[in-house]
Amino acid sequence: MKTMQIYLIGALKNPNIPGLANALRAAGYKVYDDWWSAGEHADTEWRKHEQMRGRGYRDALYGEHARNVFEFDKGLLDASDVAVLVLPAGKSAYAEMGYMRGSGKRVIALLDEPNPERWDVMLKFAQDVVESREELLTVLGNLSTMVAQPFVSVPPGMPTISGGYKVVINRDAFFEED
Repeated sequence: MKTMQIYLIGALKNPNIPGLANALRAAGYKVYDDWWSAGEHADTEWRKHEQMRGRGYRDALYGEHARNVFEFDKGLLDASDVAVLVLPAGKSAYAEMGYMRGSGKRVIALLDEPNPERWDVMLKFAQDVVESREELLTVLGNLSTMVAQPFVSVPPGMPTISGGYKVVINRDAFFEED
C-alpha cells in the first residue's frame, strides 16, 4: 500500500509546523516540512546577503541560492500527493497552494482559528478547509483510502500520473451510441 505524501505549506514563522508534521508522521504519513528548518529569518537574511553583494530583488531571484531553494521546495511539492496549507501563512504559501491545485493535487487548508479576524475568500481554492488537527486527520484518512485503492486497474507498463495511478475512463459506460 502506498504511503500518502503530504507537503506542509506554511510560514517560516509558524511554530506549529513541526508539531503538526510529527503528528502526521505518527499517523503514518510521509511529511515534507524540511523547508521550515531554514528558520523564521531565512528570507530576511537572504535579502541582507544579496544586498551586501549589490544585488536587488530581481537579480537575487536568478542567483544560485534562490535557484537551489526553489528547486528543493518544488521537488518536494512535485513528490507530494496532498498539500496542507497551515495558517497563518504568507505570499509564498499561497503561490505553493496555487501550484499544487494547478498540478491537479489535493489542497487542504488548516485554519489557525475557527473565526479569524481577517477572512480570505481565496481559501476556496483548497478542496477542504478544516478547523482542527483532528478534522485534518479525518479528511486525510478518507483520502488515504482513495490514494491507496485505485478504482481502476492499471495494465503493467502503462504510464501513470503523479501518485502512481492512471485514471482510465471507459467512454462506452458514459455515452450511449445513437
